[in-house]
Amino acid sequence: MKAMQIPIIKSSPSFKKGSIPRQKTQYSGWLWKKGVLNKGSLTSRRWFEIKGDQLYYFKNKGDSNVLGEIFLPGNEIVKLNTTADLNGKYVFEITAGKERLGRPVTMCSESLLLGASSPMELEGWIKALNRVIYSPFGGGMFGRSIAETVKIDSLKGGGMVPIIVEKCVEFIRKYGLDVEGIFRVPGQQEDVESLKSAFNKGENPDLHIEKHKIDVVASVLKQYIGDLPEPVIPSENWDQFIAVGALHSINPSAALAKIEYLLQRIPRVHYNMLKYLCRFLFELQLHCESTKMSVSNLALVFAPNILRPQNNEDPENLLKSLASANATTMALIVNQNILFPVTPDEKYYQPIAVSDEKETLNAIYEDKVNSFHASKGFQPLKRSLSESSIFAGLDETRYAHNFENHVYEERYANERLNEMNERFDVEEIKSQFQTQLNELENKLESELKIREMLKMRLYDEHKARVAAEERLEQYRIGIEEYCKKFGGIDVSLS
Repeated sequence: MKAMQIPIIKSSPSFKKGSIPRQKTQYSGWLWKKGVLNKGSLTSRRWFEIKGDQLYYFKNKGDSNVLGEIFLPGNEIVKLNTTADLNGKYVFEITAGKERLGRPVTMCSESLLLGASSPMELEGWIKALNRVIYSPFGGGMFGRSIAETVKIDSLKGGGMVPIIVEKCVEFIRKYGLDVEGIFRVPGQQEDVESLKSAFNKGENPDLHIEKHKIDVVASVLKQYIGDLPEPVIPSENWDQFIAVGALHSINPSAALAKIEYLLQRIPRVHYNMLKYLCRFLFELQLHCESTKMSVSNLALVFAPNILRPQNNEDPENLLKSLASANATTMALIVNQNILFPVTPDEKYYQPIAVSDEKETLNAIYEDKVNSFHASKGFQPLKRSLSESSIFAGLDETRYAHNFENHVYEERYANERLNEMNERFDVEEIKSQFQTQLNELENKLESELKIREMLKMRLYDEHKARVAAEERLEQYRIGIEEYCKKFGGIDVSLS
């Protein structure tokens, strides 16, 4: 019996208002597409929105009447040119993926051509579409938040940082610590895009020195960090960390104490990512004689990616704050042993092994889960991603691990509080603040008394004025009556 093919796009005026699902819009913007009558070029400008796993388009922004929808999972995005075509458009294609060969992307075509108006728009759309297509396979990490990537990677054996970061760092740690110009010399663009695409499609490629060049892996790592929608140090903390960089050249010890304080206020996944990178960069700068990459050079390369302000920041202010950003990044790297002490939860996350023999991520995940349960007295869990019971095993492991994290974080917070008490003599500071507070309260009380006295004085003056006006009015009435009775008396003042 022949299977029925379900069309993936519906282009019909029969869509009713409100037929679009009430889902959050993940990405939106203007794109060019082929018109119904013009099959040769992209002449129709339409408003596109990604909601869930669908791409919808409308005639105008804000319309509720859907002109068409494209089901994204199973398809692929192909960038057709890196420069504008003859009509000034940057074209890409939505085509059927390997799992959907022979099935149409649109009702009457096996692919759909779309055009962006700039290279930035082109890259933005490709990243957004790839996140929807490849997220179910653990891909689509370029342009996705650290927290979301770590959450998805946890289903495939990921640890405290995204798998792509761990794989690239461990590869460089094994083969690239003595490579001259590491992170400064870019890899060949074609190779970088190929490796980036493999990660982005959820293939989790094994890195081998015979197949992958050091500069290519370094470029992919740098691009991943640079593409994060929220930088490693969140944008809302930009001003505070920049101020610390300026302070570091004047008072390094005070700046270090301030950095410790600020690090406790960034999200945990960002803290873990920053800790991992700073430890790696510290190790790398120890080989600066071979790499020619001193800690200042590494800070110059990574500062724009680690510490990035909001998009609307004034370019002139960015240029002025560049030196402070570099100083902050250098302080983070050089003092990583103080700022990022080893914590008990790290022992559950062993680095991904880099070997010449092919090793699947599933096997690594199984080893980690089994070692964790063995340490807790549980029987080893023999599971694979193909087993239907995998999610139950993951929930059991995650529950036990989250409990350990909760106990650790409470103990760790108490230890940090004790350290802060010893360093800054909190009791003395509290005493000083209390003295100042008492002085302010006394001053405020005196001012309130003066204010009440002035109010009473104004009230008494007001009463006296009213009484005087009443007496004058009585005098005027009496004089008028006298004049009416006896007449002829001029009572004017002139």
